[in-house]
Amino acid sequence: MTASYVAYGLQLAANMALPGLPVRRNSETVDVRIQLKDAWPFPGTLPAFGEGFYSSSDGAPASQPNLQVGLSSNGEHFGFFYGDGARFAVDRHGRDVRADWPEDYTLEDACTYLLGPVMGFVLRLRGTVCLHASAVAINDRAIALVGSPGSVREQLERGLDRLGGNYFVGVFAFGNLGERESLHSLDLFANEVVPHVNKAIA
Repeated sequence: MTASYVAYGLQLAANMALPGLPVRRNSETVDVRIQLKDAWPFPGTLPAFGEGFYSSSDGAPASQPNLQVGLSSNGEHFGFFYGDGARFAVDRHGRDVRADWPEDYTLEDACTYLLGPVMGFVLRLRGTVCLHASAVAINDRAIALVGSPGSVREQLERGLDRLGGNYFVGVFAFGNLGERESLHSLDLFANEVVPHVNKAIA
C-alpha cells in the first residue's frame, strides 16, 4: 500500500498511512519516498555510519546521547539514531527517508520525529528555507511555541495543563540555520524541554 500526501510543499509517498496528515490523490510526481518499518533494510548501524558529526549530550558523564547523527561510510545517507531506539536514514539529496523503531514503539511515536526534525532536515537538504514555529493543535486551535528552552518548556506545560493535547510536532531546522545549529536546537529541546514536560504530564 502506498499513501500519498502533500506536506511542507512536497509530494510524499509512504508505505504506511502517516497519522496527522490527510491522504491525497496519488501523484505521478513524488518528491520524497518514505519507507517505514520492515519494508526495507536499514542502511546500517551507527558504527557503519562512520564518524558521527553530531551527538547530543545532557551533560552527565557516560550518559547515552538522546540523538546521534552520522554520515554513512559511502556518503549516501545521514543517520539519525535516537536514544529511545528510533532511527532514520535520509539520503543525501532529501529524496528518500527510511525509518525503523523498537517493538514497543508506535507509528505515532515515530511520526513525532519524522514529521518534525527529520522532515526539517530533508527540507534543508533540498535547499528549502524553513521558518520556525512549533505548534500544538488543541480542539481545532493551535498555539505556537518559540523562544529559549525555558520559555518553550513553560509555554508547552501551561498549554497542556490548561487545554490538554496528545500530539506535538516541532520543527528545528529553519531560516538560514546550518545543520549543526539545527541539531543544536533539537538537542536543547530533547535535553531541556522534553524531560521536564514528561514529568509535568506524568
